[in-house]
Amino acid sequence: MDSAAHPLKLLLQLQLATDSLAASQLPYVISSLNYDCFLPSPHIVKWTTRLHSLLHSKDPGGRWAGLCLTYQTSQYSKTIMVDYAQGWLSVALPLLSKNEPIPVLKAAVRLLCTVFNSAMDVAEFQRQVSIPNVPKMTIAVVALIEKHANLRFRVFLLTALSHIVSLYPSLHKTSYNALSSLSLRYLNGDPRCPTSTDLLDAASRLYATLHTTGGKIGGAALWRKSVEETISFGWNAFFALRTTFPVEARLSGTAQHGSTGVDPSVSVPLNLDRLRCCAVVLRELLSATTHRPVQLPLGALVKLTLALLTCSNEAQIEGHVDPNVRIMEVMATPALWELGCDLLTTLATCAHRHLTPNIVRLVSCLVVLLEQQPNPSLQLAYLRTLRTLLIHCYPVGSDFTINRLTKAVLSILAIILPKAPEVPKAKNSANAGKKGKKRVRNFEGEEVLNGKKDTICKTYEEGQILLIALEVLPYILRNPSLSAPLQSMSIRVLVAVYLFLPRLTRASLSPDPAFYDHLFRSVRHIIADIGTGTSSALSTCLGLIISTPGSGANDFQRHLELLLHPRVPPLIRSLLQVQSLTLLQSEESEEEANIRNALGLRNHEESSQLIREDMEVDSTNAKQRESSQQSSSILETAISNPPQFAYATQIIPEPRAQAMSIQTFVGRTSAQAQGNNTIETSETERPISRNERYIAPLPKQVQEIDDEEMPSIDMESDTDDSDS
Repeated sequence: MDSAAHPLKLLLQLQLATDSLAASQLPYVISSLNYDCFLPSPHIVKWTTRLHSLLHSKDPGGRWAGLCLTYQTSQYSKTIMVDYAQGWLSVALPLLSKNEPIPVLKAAVRLLCTVFNSAMDVAEFQRQVSIPNVPKMTIAVVALIEKHANLRFRVFLLTALSHIVSLYPSLHKTSYNALSSLSLRYLNGDPRCPTSTDLLDAASRLYATLHTTGGKIGGAALWRKSVEETISFGWNAFFALRTTFPVEARLSGTAQHGSTGVDPSVSVPLNLDRLRCCAVVLRELLSATTHRPVQLPLGALVKLTLALLTCSNEAQIEGHVDPNVRIMEVMATPALWELGCDLLTTLATCAHRHLTPNIVRLVSCLVVLLEQQPNPSLQLAYLRTLRTLLIHCYPVGSDFTINRLTKAVLSILAIILPKAPEVPKAKNSANAGKKGKKRVRNFEGEEVLNGKKDTICKTYEEGQILLIALEVLPYILRNPSLSAPLQSMSIRVLVAVYLFLPRLTRASLSPDPAFYDHLFRSVRHIIADIGTGTSSALSTCLGLIISTPGSGANDFQRHLELLLHPRVPPLIRSLLQVQSLTLLQSEESEEEANIRNALGLRNHEESSQLIREDMEVDSTNAKQRESSQQSSSILETAISNPPQFAYATQIIPEPRAQAMSIQTFVGRTSAQAQGNNTIETSETERPISRNERYIAPLPKQVQEIDDEEMPSIDMESDTDDSDS
């Protein structure tokens, strides 16, 4: 490379001429560096000399620029780093003990980590440079963590410390207690606010690497001890959150109950945050690297997970219970369910097939929680956990559990399909007066003209629920324990969704325009997988197979292989063949029809029939109310104008609606009004039949028109039998 055009020479002459200019022009300098700049040339010596002068600059900006350029040089040239690392460390390491700005301290720690990590294969460099300086760096970083309260800086230092401990575990054996206390300080929970996620991850990662300081023999024992202590810590936090709930005897003996008499506004958030820290620490410990095989306490972990998933708000201990404590513990129960899902996801990811003996109980707990129609965040957590379980474990062996899970997933996917038209409720004409008696006109299909259409997935979580439900469904369909009617119903729902999605607009499905493509691609991929039943069935799905290359290269090649070479052995799978699907309502069995009705899935004819029946019932009820109002008005008239001597009949047309109870009202004579004996007619001695007319007394004006004479009554004939 020509020395006149060498990039290092230009940078030294222009951008790095002064310390202040080097700090202001640092982004341009870093973007100009590459591997070719550090090839052997006479400008390397000038470059390293300039870096050394920047490291000793009195300006903090100059020191920061020198540390950053030294870090970039170590990244591009290992040879230069090995030759000059001793001098760089002699400047960067003392900076950690000085009162420097945070950017300078970050650059110094980053440079030290790079130097100690890049020359692991150079034994002489390790002996002379790394081994003497690594413990010094650890002590300085721990002091910085305790000194500075900046959250991001603490996270950065904890991450760097865990990286150094994993690289040089034997050098930190004497610092095990100090590092353990440091990490546990940030894993003990915070009653004021939940511990920061970044700080929690960094501290738990450091705690999960400390077992490597025990070596190959003692490392396994330290790891097992850390796991057991973390589980015990989680039990203590769990029992402190369930003080007002009866705990089973088998669980109450595993840990001591939390202290009583503590303010619930402090204890409940504190123990909930501790339980969250326990779940994160267990995740890091179970995913940590060990030098030798270790024994996983799977029984204790599953026991804690089931305790979190099966807790409810129904039971209560006997005796006096503080209502404030009770309310706060009840409000913490959904958080316990979510933490149980996180812990179960960790177990399924790390234990894999070893979790299969407990899969039925775990899936049953998740299905019960999913059937309670929780809020979208909890529903999303349950589905993600189910997806992880079905991926990493063997199929569920219980037909009852897998059938319940299928119904729960289908009920989630059914929201995409159009709903049955709602029957408008008839107005209460009894309270609306004469204007309320106007006939309500209902028209079929008027929901099509309704311009107000709600969005199916209003939030991001609701959209993710549909996508993950589609990811869970293929694993359910491959389960041999799934009943044939539910298999057929699942495929019918998928086909219905696949045919209905093109009729939806992107805005009616989700506010995110890209969500429609993701959903349609997922449904199309499952439909294509179902269509690969036989070679003849696959040939009829050629257009569908060709339109799904983006779903996965391996699946696309497998489908094409079946099309090009139809003589391959038959597929061994549990899915129904396309020819055996009951896509028509006339072909479905009674059990499948019951499942479809339970899911609320009806066709247009059934919906129309239900609408007509509901409209007829509403019309009948309206007519009953009208006839009741008319009868009550007549009765009020009769009571206000009672007859004096005679009775007559008034014929009222019988209503067309269902027959209602009819009572016979008998008036009283003027003699009865004066205290005489009552006169009863023979009609009151027998029940009124359904088709009988309504009888009521008439006013006096109508009685004068009647020419018929009333028969005389002999009052003396009423004698007792004792007189005769």
